[in-house]
Amino acid sequence: MESKTRRRRRDVAETESADRTNPSWTPSGDHAGIRSGADVFTGVPSALGAESPGHWIVAMSAPLEVVVRALAVASMAPERGETALARDLHEGRFVVSVQIDPPLGGDYTGLLETVEAIRESGSAGYVDINDNATASAKLSAMIMAAAIERHVGVETIPHLTSRDYSVMGLEALLLGGHAEGVRNILAVTGDPPEVGDYPGSKGIYEVDAIGLTQVIAHLNAGQSYNGKLIDAPTSFFIGVAVNPTADDLDLEADRFRRKVEAGAQFAMTQILFDLRYLEEFRERLGGSWPIPVLVGIFPLSTYRLALRLHNEVPGIVVPDALQAELRDAGPEAGEIGTAHARELVRELRETADGIYVATPFRRPLAALDVLLDD
Repeated sequence: MESKTRRRRRDVAETESADRTNPSWTPSGDHAGIRSGADVFTGVPSALGAESPGHWIVAMSAPLEVVVRALAVASMAPERGETALARDLHEGRFVVSVQIDPPLGGDYTGLLETVEAIRESGSAGYVDINDNATASAKLSAMIMAAAIERHVGVETIPHLTSRDYSVMGLEALLLGGHAEGVRNILAVTGDPPEVGDYPGSKGIYEVDAIGLTQVIAHLNAGQSYNGKLIDAPTSFFIGVAVNPTADDLDLEADRFRRKVEAGAQFAMTQILFDLRYLEEFRERLGGSWPIPVLVGIFPLSTYRLALRLHNEVPGIVVPDALQAELRDAGPEAGEIGTAHARELVRELRETADGIYVATPFRRPLAALDVLLDD
């Protein structure tokens, strides 16, 4: 019977012979292979340690040569075609989105049914999704977006705030959303934590909305925020917020320009009740918008709500004349608010790229009252 030592020597000799006939051999895997001319580096058991694992003599017949194998990034990258939203905006079709809030709980079935009703109405082609609005924790907007696109087939625009995540966390969330098919993103700084449900809490804010826009643009270019290459580039359509009724319009215009320079491709305004502010802000930018803009519409339901928005929410202006109409209408104030919103939509169809409709008291189907007769 052949001894173990003799059999091991025969196996090594056969391996060396095979390697000499295959000089291009490299180890499998995605990292560098090592070879030395015609001979592959082989481990030969020493006479002293033939039966002891870890005792090896390394024999080579030529200097080592490192063979670098490039990762096949291109083959793993998703197609970078336009989203439906990008295509509609670029081709001049008027865009309509309905803004929704994710549920305060772990079940989104009811909201899926709501989005299904919006889709079946034919009044809106998109839904945009708040991300922990008013600094109150709700189901993740990115998770909600992926669920809507998968189950309902409506393209979404999830908001993403830099308040709640580090840069690493933002990148992880974005990459996960992209892998699930989400492509449109609205980058926002987010409401300050002190206005929400967690007294004493502080936001993370490693970046603001400008920095978040840069984070997304870097991922689209195939690298992390710090310049490290990623396996597959993303293809997000990047949106940002703009407020034509901000307290400091010079600062707002400067920040908007910087967002565009950082990579913004479309914008969504703060809700407006007087389109004069939109025109004045456009003039401040030089007479034209550098990117497509969706204008925020909000049907006021009560006089009290109008007062609250006007006096307590920074950057929202409810004209005195509209406030007076709502006050005088009493219980019929909702009809006044809806009629006013419809009139704004009719005007914007001639002057804007699109709109989104937000509604009070988390009742997104109320947006259809504004859109159905439009």
